[in-house]
Amino acid sequence: MQDVNIGLWDFALRLYKAPGVTDARLGLQERNSVDVPVLLFAAWLKQGSIALSPAKTEQIIGLVSEWRDEVIAPLRTVRQRLKTGPKPAPDKQTDVLRDAVKGAELSAERIELGVLETTGLSLATLSR
Repeated sequence: MQDVNIGLWDFALRLYKAPGVTDARLGLQERNSVDVPVLLFAAWLKQGSIALSPAKTEQIIGLVSEWRDEVIAPLRTVRQRLKTGPKPAPDKQTDVLRDAVKGAELSAERIELGVLETTGLSLATLSR
């Protein structure tokens, strides 16, 4: 990989700081059900001059789909629900819980990115 010094997590954090990225990411995630970590993974690979074929992309999605569906998605659902209810939410106390759930969701996404990074490093080795 061209820039193996920057891990996928650090790449994602840098990208999130770019103007408009957060809104675009949320739109893709909420309206189009895009797995943003997989999208970030593909962009990270592209930085290293590695492109994913459609078949490899499907394989990568399959690799993390259970984690996304069974861990990340339920955490996201709870976090989003706590914005408006159920009672007693939203209030100061449930905002603390919502922040904790948000932290757990972020940790789960970081785990997914770690799995993807390991896969990407294997792809980089194979493409040499």
